Amino acid sequence: KNRIIAAPTGMMDLTPDGRLTALDASYFELKAMGGAAVVTLGESIVDSQTGESHNRQVHMDDPESMPGLTHTAMAIKRHGALANIELSHGGKWGGLNSIAGEGTSSRTSYGPSEEVLSTGEHVHEMPKEMILDIVKKWGIAAKRAKDCGFDMVMIHAGHGWLFNQFLSPTQNRRSDEFGGSFENRARFLMMSLDEVRKNVGSRFPIELRMNGDDYMEGGMTQKDCIELAK
Repeated sequence: KNRIIAAPTGMMDLTPDGRLTALDASYFELKAMGGAAVVTLGESIVDSQTGESHNRQVHMDDPESMPGLTHTAMAIKRHGALANIELSHGGKWGGLNSIAGEGTSSRTSYGPSEEVLSTGEHVHEMPKEMILDIVKKWGIAAKRAKDCGFDMVMIHAGHGWLFNQFLSPTQNRRSDEFGGSFENRARFLMMSLDEVRKNVGSRFPIELRMNGDDYMEGGMTQKDCIELAK
């Protein structure tokens, strides 16, 4: 249609339980009417109990989110655009009241490694069992998006969220198979991408959103990010 992809944007008027409203559908429909070839919904959370990094995000692990997702995908496609959705997980920021907002203060924060933040908030090392469970939830979320009529998915692996935290040598200090070497730090992401592919099939486009450089001392460099892209 053209070369314009409307980048993922968030929806701050979602219902408190993470469901899209008629206003959201109209907002994304306007982007399709404007001529974009692809219209992308922003950060939609694959595991709302551990990964909700703001208090207004689509809960992809809730089947009740499907009607709103379906109506929004239909609204986008009505004008000849492809419907895309960004799937995300906040990692250690998912359990912090200082980040996620109202209603999340009772949650436990899980990141690649244990740490205490400058706010005094405690981040716990994500157990291996939780990692494996979240891998499956990436696949479930992608399949749900496809079932709701989306034409492609975007996996968010940048900007300080879950996968970026695991990839970062400064944040990931694990000694198991998910920490240490570059291959180990990328394992969580690669397993999740494999799970997404298994759930959506071979001819469904998967995008990856990633940093070109962490711009943090000891973080992922441009050279590291090129290797990740490969």
